[in-house]
Amino acid sequence: MEEVDLSHSGNLIERAVFAIAMAGTAALGILVTASIAARWIGGVSIPDSVLLVRELMVPVIILPLAIVTATRGHIAVTIFTRNLSARPQHILAIVGHLVGFLFVGMLAWAGWLLFEDAVMSGEFHDGDLNLPKWMARAVYVTGFALVVVRLGTLFVRDLLCGPDSGPDSGPDSGPDSDLAG
Repeated sequence: MEEVDLSHSGNLIERAVFAIAMAGTAALGILVTASIAARWIGGVSIPDSVLLVRELMVPVIILPLAIVTATRGHIAVTIFTRNLSARPQHILAIVGHLVGFLFVGMLAWAGWLLFEDAVMSGEFHDGDLNLPKWMARAVYVTGFALVVVRLGTLFVRDLLCGPDSGPDSGPDSGPDSDLAG
């Protein structure tokens, strides 16, 4: 498996969101460890620990998707395409970006509708902490919106860039060339 260096991938926003996901992973580890220790040692439970773990899973899973997309790090089955020449591979990459853009765009739109509904209704999760439902939904929409933007930029970049120059070459295709603020 090839190791991917994320320090030069994506833009500042994607790296910041990735850092939030890493902090969420650390928080998950601390929460689960504290919950297990509290039950084992003192026989007490952390209020809403299961709900907190469930809500923290949203940023941990969704937020890194934009930087994974930026590094073209998604799982791909290449058994049929690896022996193709550069042009068909390039066309398939463009089609893949377009299909991904449409699919992830639908997920982002559905998430937006759920977020909007949670905000308008003022729903809270049942439990001791009364966490609002809109928070995880906002993270979901943000994460998928970043993926949609990244897929759009990859689509345009690959559409404008010929197959002979590769998907990541050219004077304007550096890691921070698009979406840089």
